[in-house]
Amino acid sequence: MRGPRLRLFRLEKLTGRDAGLIALSITAAAAAYLATADSPAIATAATIAVSTTTGMYSRLAMGRWRAAAQILGCATLVSALGAPPRLVGVLLIVGLAGEGLIARQAHRSAILAVSACTALIACIASISGVAATVALPGRVVLSEGVAAMIGGFLSAPLMLTLAPMAEGLFGHITPLTMNEWLSYEHPLLRQLASTAPGTFQHSVNVGVLADAAAGAIGADPLLARVGGLYHDVGKVNAPEYFIENQHEGNPHDGLDPAESARILQAHVFDGVELVNRYRMGERIANFVREHHGSGQMRSLRAKAEALGRPVDGDTYRYPGPRPRSRETGILMIADQLEATARSETPPDEAACDALVRDTIARIQGDRQLDDAALTVGDLALAERAFSRALQAMYHRRVPYPSQGDGPSRRRLIFPSRPRRTVA
Repeated sequence: MRGPRLRLFRLEKLTGRDAGLIALSITAAAAAYLATADSPAIATAATIAVSTTTGMYSRLAMGRWRAAAQILGCATLVSALGAPPRLVGVLLIVGLAGEGLIARQAHRSAILAVSACTALIACIASISGVAATVALPGRVVLSEGVAAMIGGFLSAPLMLTLAPMAEGLFGHITPLTMNEWLSYEHPLLRQLASTAPGTFQHSVNVGVLADAAAGAIGADPLLARVGGLYHDVGKVNAPEYFIENQHEGNPHDGLDPAESARILQAHVFDGVELVNRYRMGERIANFVREHHGSGQMRSLRAKAEALGRPVDGDTYRYPGPRPRSRETGILMIADQLEATARSETPPDEAACDALVRDTIARIQGDRQLDDAALTVGDLALAERAFSRALQAMYHRRVPYPSQGDGPSRRRLIFPSRPRRTVA
């Protein structure tokens, strides 16, 4: 495990696709300026719209620092092409303000509010810049202010329109899309809920736990929650082989342990196939691949040993890989916590603390978190967050007073209504 580290400025390695997006965005802003340079007002509106639109998308897709670098690159190139300093200043102000606003309101219903705020900031910045740098007639100042307002207002709707295409081209997943995947009306979640209701409820709980812990350590809680919802979707192909969906008997009782292991391993491959079919991208597919890591199937291994069967090799291990991100590492812990808590409900705070501590220690002992970039400090924070979330899920309730047997109680609480007769 790695020790604590400073995260004041944490910028991951720039991928080829991300670099391509930044270069394309800067080029688009420069092209917009060159195409409209003969008309200052139109140039203002067009350049602001393109630069801020791409800056907003970059913030959602790649994070704060890359979005800021892209906006700076747009302003620098436009300045080199001869844009007046007042336009360059407005590009920086509106671009940084717009990407900050969209990051705080990353859902489609807030687009109109983001547009209005960005438009107001653009108008004020443009009028202030013109008034401070040159002596122009009031009509010109007003026209550039209105043009900047139009460019700022168009940025968020343009980003919303172009985001799906950009996600497909550059392999990103933005919070706009992930918020849609949280809806229980998503066809894959509807299939999970109808085919494997026990797995669906387990996945909902895992998502809540992962969200709480990811937020506590500064990881991406939305990504962790979405990953929690979809990590077990592969079980829809054989729901009856997973204990949370079983009501009468366990089909594994009549199977050879090795065959049972193959069935359990298959839900990982089936899940990856399903999320790929629904075009959910590699980041969600990784939650499916990595939520068991290369962990052992302890109960099946013990059954095989009791029957005198060979247990060497990877027959009784999941295919892996081990978690390779903080979010998938958190999900692995949440998955095992929820499963254990469901089978042995923790009665109080001390039991929740012990369950979390023992689960993390067991996963660490199997070396499953070695590639997850989780520090000792991260795990300490996650432990507290997991414990609080478990306590909220399994809190004690005040018992209801007895009101007789079941049927009489139901009659008391929900008295039957007289039936209507049809003449």
